[in-house]
Amino acid sequence: MYRFTWEWGLLEGLHQISNDFLTKLFLVFTQFGGEILLIAVIGLFYFCLNKEKGEKIGFIVLFSGAFNGVLKGMVKAKRPFEYPEKEHLIKGSVGSTNATGSSFPSGHSQNSASLYSTLSKIAKKKWLTIVCIVLIVIVPLSRVYLGVHFPVDVIAGVILGVLTSIFIIFLYSFLAIKKISPFWMYLVAAIGLIPFLILTPHQDLFKVYGLLLGFVSGLAIEKTFIGFSLEVPLWKKILRMILALGIVLGIKEGLKLVFPDKLIFSLLRYFFITFFAIGVYPLVLKNKFFPHGL
Repeated sequence: MYRFTWEWGLLEGLHQISNDFLTKLFLVFTQFGGEILLIAVIGLFYFCLNKEKGEKIGFIVLFSGAFNGVLKGMVKAKRPFEYPEKEHLIKGSVGSTNATGSSFPSGHSQNSASLYSTLSKIAKKKWLTIVCIVLIVIVPLSRVYLGVHFPVDVIAGVILGVLTSIFIIFLYSFLAIKKISPFWMYLVAAIGLIPFLILTPHQDLFKVYGLLLGFVSGLAIEKTFIGFSLEVPLWKKILRMILALGIVLGIKEGLKLVFPDKLIFSLLRYFFITFFAIGVYPLVLKNKFFPHGL
């Protein structure tokens, strides 16, 4: 993939002004586009604030992430620090910056743009819109400062994230007018992405597709057999959220220890995260450990 001269100039310029404080600061900022925070926001809406909005946010963010994975697999662009004699550009480590997969388009930038533009549209709060706009700018900037993406990567990621959010929100409205279940959209998305698992196989795509598939499957279970309510005391909402996050982290890290490092097992590990959190966990709480419901 061709890289513009001004991109290299900007990266080198940021490297010249970099220091430990800025690096630590941007390592924090970049987490606002990371998978754990995205899952936490989805869980906060779904289990505490508004199930319907949580469902929409979850599908938009996860589909956007899967779409990003498809594009990464097709373009296969190198990151700045992967070029000869440019290793100095990365700040921190590959692990601390979550610099996995290829460079174009930026996954953190697209994920954060799809999440925060959706939050702004759904919540319709002026203060939240301002916060979301700031985060949509800061996350991509952190990726460039840390030397893990070119400017064009993050610009493309932001544009794709916002457009994906706008398009899917429009589809939700269209389906509601036509009185068509959004599960048809979920089904088309899940099936439509399968060929890319074969044509452009890589870990990032398999992970996000697993999350998306588990999320949709979990929703089907919850809507059919459970239908838990958010009309519960605040302490129950908080407990729901804490337990859900515990399940997510437990499955994510626990299965990593026993599953082989293969693409299909990455897909299964991430599938179980959202499937158990959305579909199995509410059923267990309602019928087994909490007879009066949680």
